[in-house]
This record gives sequence, structure tokens and C-alpha cells, in this order.
Amino acid sequence: MYATSGFQRFQESIQKLHHYLLIAFAFALPISVGLTNLLIGLIVLLWLFEGNFKTKYDTIIHHPLAVWILLFLAAHLIGLLWSEDLKWGSNILKKEAKLLLVPIFLTIIQPKYFKNYLLAFIVAISFSELVSYGIWLEWIPPTSSCDPYSPTPFMSHISYSPFLAFTIYLLLHELLFDAKLSERQKWIAIFFTISMTFNLFISGGRAGQVGFFTLITLIIFQFFHRNLFKAAALVTAILPIVFISMYSLSSSFHSRIDMAINEINTYDQTAKTSVGQRITFVKNTLPIILEHPLLGVGTGDFRLAYTTVNEQNSPLISVPDQPHNMYLLVLSQLGIFGLIPFLMIFITQLRISMKKISPYYRLQAALPLLFIVIMLSDSYLLGHFTTMLFVFFSALLFKEYS
Repeated sequence: MYATSGFQRFQESIQKLHHYLLIAFAFALPISVGLTNLLIGLIVLLWLFEGNFKTKYDTIIHHPLAVWILLFLAAHLIGLLWSEDLKWGSNILKKEAKLLLVPIFLTIIQPKYFKNYLLAFIVAISFSELVSYGIWLEWIPPTSSCDPYSPTPFMSHISYSPFLAFTIYLLLHELLFDAKLSERQKWIAIFFTISMTFNLFISGGRAGQVGFFTLITLIIFQFFHRNLFKAAALVTAILPIVFISMYSLSSSFHSRIDMAINEINTYDQTAKTSVGQRITFVKNTLPIILEHPLLGVGTGDFRLAYTTVNEQNSPLISVPDQPHNMYLLVLSQLGIFGLIPFLMIFITQLRISMKKISPYYRLQAALPLLFIVIMLSDSYLLGHFTTMLFVFFSALLFKEYS
């Protein structure tokens, strides 16, 4: 009896520590790579020290999301067998290994503290946004992550814009579906929804901007799910109004849209530009996929295979580490063998959300939808910030699924 109660107190202490560490992690997530890595180390050490591995194993092995993530990582490990560049393959595996945190977090996140985690994250993004405005207004000196198009304080605009898009959706979700919000909380949420929307369009990051329009469309259909005609009409009205307004108000958004259109129309003359290079990456990656459709070229051999094609088709364009498209990267490295578990990660999330078991089933749909869209323009599950965003909210939103 004494031993049992002692063990229970030990577990409760570990759970309490994990709770505080996860709140700190949610806050550090959009702010600091070093701090998030430190917190990950502490969380994993506590997880190992806690023991109770039988229960943890059962939780992981019976959770379809965790299983598909493990299979996706296993495909990368197996893909090393037919890779020539094992050093680069190990680097890719190391980057993808961050996804292992999803199964670990699934065993320690406590759904009853959902609002705590959410608040910590939103406060951090709000702080980041205020610093961004300070840089934009030249009250604060620009940080190393800034460029002429992006007053982003803690990460590049490529990562920052998906964070903003997802946070705007979170705020709208709370406004529309949380009946317990006070009037004061509603006005605060409205203020930051508007300010973050403008911040999104002055800080660059076209993928996040496309993700924003996608999530706005989603939440309108979620709110008017009983009247799809009204939802479609509102989407048709609201999205062009937002686009035209931001195009008129934000010189950065205006110039980047004009630039993208020009680069597409004059691709032959602007192949070295951002959009031009992405078109070239697609054109050069497709032959690799067609030549190795089932197993790909191996976890570490994308650059080797791409170099051969690039020398023939576009020798003046430098060889990228990845094709700036997550689907093309997975297909070229691992073929259908890797693509199936990769797609099943997001299909599983969408299927769980459609069951409407969780009170946050709408959020469960938003997370995979955002990543499905933005991964068309970059490999967002290789970068630290966006991978951690996916990891944390995958565990938080899908902790309980049945």
C-alpha cells in the first residue's frame, strides 16, 4: 500500500513537471530554437526517468497517428540501404527524427490543460507580433532573420507566416466556438486577429498567406456547416475583399504578388528568381521520380540525383538541398514506399477530425490542412520551427481520439 502510494506520488510529480515544461515549450515554440531544444531534452529525460514503458508502448502502438509517423521514419531508415550519400542521408534522418516527439508527447500531454498550452502559445505569438511591428516601424533594430520584405523577429518569414496563419485560425475558432469567452477576452481576440492578419501581409511568406486564405475558407464552412450556400457566398465575398485590402495597404504584399506574377510570365528570363527556381526544381525533380517511382533514390541521394539532371537541364542554377516541395522530396527519396505513410499521417488526422469525437475537432482538421497546403511550396517538416509547430499541435489535438 505504501509502495503503491509512493509510486503514485512519484508519477504525479513527473506529470506536474511535464505540464510546466510543456507550457514553457508552447511559449518558446515561436521564439527560440535553443530554448525549445533545451526543453525537449528535459522533457525526454523526464520521460525516460519516469519509466512505465508498458503503458507508454500501449498508448503509442494503439494510436494510428503515432504508428504512421513511426512507419514514415522507418521508411527513411530503410531508405539508407540504397543511398550512396550516407552522410547526407543521416542528416535528413536527423531532421525528420523530430517527428518522434509526437509519440512521446502523446503519452504525456494532459488534455485537461489544453487551454493552458493554447494560451502560452498565443501569448508568445502575440509578443512576436508586437516585436515585428516594432521592427517594421523602425522602433526596434532588425534581427538576423529579417530581410527587406520581412520584419520577422525570431524566425524567417518562410516559417513565421504559417505560424501567424494558424494562430489567426485559433483566435477565430475561440471567438466563434467558445461560448465561455468573456466580453473582454472577445475584444482582445478580435484585436489580435486583425493585427496579426495585417502583420501576416507585411512580413512576407507567401505560403503562409495562402495557408491563411485556406484556413479562413475552412472556418467559414465550419461555422456555416448547415448552410453550405451561405458559406460559399461568404468565402466568395470575404476572400477577395481581404486580398484587395492587403494588396492596397501592404507595399510588401503588393510587390511580392507583382513579382511572383512577373516571374511566372517571364520564366525563361527569370529562372534564377524565387518562383523561377521553384519551377526549375519541379521540372528537374520529376524525371528522378519517374525513373525511381517505387523506392526512390534513397534517403540521402536527392542531391546526387538532382545534380545529374541539373547539369543537363539547368547548369546555371545551383543544386538545392531539397526541391522546395515536401511531396516531391519524399517521392524522389523514397518513392511510393515513403509517400504512403507520409500521406497517411495527414489522412489519419483528417479522418479523426471527421469523427467529431474531440471538442476541438475543427482544429484537428485545420492543422493537417494548413500543412498539406504549405508543403506544396517548401519542405516544412524539415525546418525546426514549423516541424515543432506540427509536432506540438499534433500531440495536443490528437491526444484522445476515441
